[in-house]
This record gives sequence, C-alpha cells and structure tokens, in this order.
Amino acid sequence: MTEPILEVTGLTKEFPIGGGFGRRKETLVAVGDVSFSVLPGEVLGLVGESGSGKSATARCVMRLIEPTRGTVRFAGEDLLALRGPGCAGYGVACRWSSRTRTPHWTPG
Repeated sequence: MTEPILEVTGLTKEFPIGGGFGRRKETLVAVGDVSFSVLPGEVLGLVGESGSGKSATARCVMRLIEPTRGTVRFAGEDLLALRGPGCAGYGVACRWSSRTRTPHWTPG
C-alpha cells in the first residue's frame, strides 16, 4: 500500500480575541480538528464558504502560521517538529483560485 505524501491529523488553529480592559478574553477557532491525507500524485482542493478556515488550514500546513495543535507529516517527517533551516525546501505550494479568473470552469 502506498503511504501518504502529506498527512494532516487533528489540525487546530485558535486565535485569541478580545480581552481588553474589563472584557473576557475569548478564543476564535479558525480551524477545528481537521484531518486529511494526500497520496503521491493526488491533488487536494479545500472548498468551503468564506471564513470557513480554508486559508488558515493551508497556512498551518505550510507553517506560515503555527497551529495550536495537531500533526503535519510530509514524506513521513513531522513538519511541526522541524526548526531552523530544516523547515525550508519541501516544495509545498498553495494556489488560491477564483471563479473570476476562470469563469468557464466550475468545480464539481
């Protein structure tokens, strides 16, 4: 059986909000317990409503922002455990598309 090239398990990203003078500090859950895997040669598309956490998920996977918890493994290596120069060079790419750029194509 082929092993996944990318495996994301229990990915969560929370942002603190509020907490000003006299106010309770709250937490915004931008990504909640997301899990998926991608086999070599596969392509994954994240689809959802505006504000549903698609971009935050992609940014966590690419380590542009640090997830609150979860694991991200690429080629069997835990990306969240890497520090320093070992973080770069994995060739993970993110493409944001818009219907206005490709009006002749509809997902489905």
